[in-house]
Amino acid sequence: MFRIIKIKNKSMQPNYYNNDIILVKNWNARKLPIRQQVVIAKLSHNYIIKRIIGIPKDEIIISEGSIYINKHILSEPYLKNLPKTFGLEEVECLVPPDHVFLLGDYRNYAHGVDSRKSGPLHISNILAKPVLKLWSGNK
Repeated sequence: MFRIIKIKNKSMQPNYYNNDIILVKNWNARKLPIRQQVVIAKLSHNYIIKRIIGIPKDEIIISEGSIYINKHILSEPYLKNLPKTFGLEEVECLVPPDHVFLLGDYRNYAHGVDSRKSGPLHISNILAKPVLKLWSGNK
């Protein structure tokens, strides 16, 4: 099933902007999550759009602004010319079974909530994936 949603935060800039309107497809719970895929998920009482950085059994280390997955630096061409992550966070996490590690693309957005703050998210909280941007809020 498809739905139209409006993005209500800046955490995925420059790929998705506040007030973008996108078409999303419901998540197939039988499919395994794919690293670097963008998803819509439920975190507490909020709906968030984030990128899957880590999948089950991945060892995630964020250090000095770089992200390492299983001891290999993560290549992130979708960040374009954005600074990756300020050196403020030092994170180490082993992603448990049936969980994912999520980050926004705009990592230095002070109001963003992702797995650096909330920890890995259970995959049952993944609701949908973006299919098409219908309108951009970037003016």
